[in-house]
Amino acid sequence: MIDSWYLDHLACPTHGIGLEISASGSAEPAALFCAKGCRFPVIEGVPVMLPNEAFTATHENVIASLREAADPKAAGIVDNRAPGADEIDGWVQEMVAHTNSLLYTHLVGRLERYPIPGIPLKPRKKGDTLLDIGCGWGRWSLAAARAGFFPVGIDTQLRAALAATRVARQLDLPARFVVADSRYLPFRAQTFDAAYSYSVLQHFSKEDVVATLKSLKPLMRPGGVSKLHLLNALGLRSLLVQLRRGFREARDFETRYWFLGEMLRTFEKCLGPSRIEIDGFFMQGRIEDRALFRPMHRLIFDTSRALTWLSRCIPPLTHLADNLFVISDS
Repeated sequence: MIDSWYLDHLACPTHGIGLEISASGSAEPAALFCAKGCRFPVIEGVPVMLPNEAFTATHENVIASLREAADPKAAGIVDNRAPGADEIDGWVQEMVAHTNSLLYTHLVGRLERYPIPGIPLKPRKKGDTLLDIGCGWGRWSLAAARAGFFPVGIDTQLRAALAATRVARQLDLPARFVVADSRYLPFRAQTFDAAYSYSVLQHFSKEDVVATLKSLKPLMRPGGVSKLHLLNALGLRSLLVQLRRGFREARDFETRYWFLGEMLRTFEKCLGPSRIEIDGFFMQGRIEDRALFRPMHRLIFDTSRALTWLSRCIPPLTHLADNLFVISDS
């Protein structure tokens, strides 16, 4: 069974054309396909929209997801038990450290509530469609739903998209999730009113960030806005991390760093008029999660909050902030 929203808004990531659904039979599960022969499996209601182009040139999660989607029963990912009303999803309990390893590692297996923050973006009208790039277990998509958006989260991990789907159903929030590569976004033109990403693009090569922005551009409706997070090359902690590496090029999933002018030039060229907004110093914690942090991390977090407030009074401090948003208008 697949939600009708997908049929109305998904497109082949390779050919950009609409999709049809094949009926589920005894030989193989339901799938989406395009007129040019591309086939995309649907696992537990989640479309796996990974193109062939993504197979050799992206994170290893893509290879794992393609393998799992080809034989979900063997991978042990079908018929996962939905969490009870007061339970925390098992996959979220296991993977919460990936939300931000420094702040959440001690919570692995010990979560008593979902760490869902308030999203720093408001819909122009209730039900505006938001694309969450790199959604993981769905925390920002769920935050967007609570703010009045209709969110659609994408991630390269099938297990993440399935967990996000379970949690959205558990919390009765209107969110949809797709396994996809952000460089080949599988949606029809002008599907989204907003786009958001946090602590994701920092792991991409700059070439893949540009590919993501170019893929996003035609999907945004006129008057839409994107708010995407990146790391500042001159941030105080960013400089320390780069110094420890010897200022070499980042490898694999390591974080990448951008200069402010570089961010603006790139985003304006790919998306449209853009501006920088400070998110914080040192770490990527959210105020809603402060009680979950260890005492030392709370102190660092409070210092970050104070510096962020001060930077609004002394704008040049923005050049030393580690975490920045680039806000672009469609």
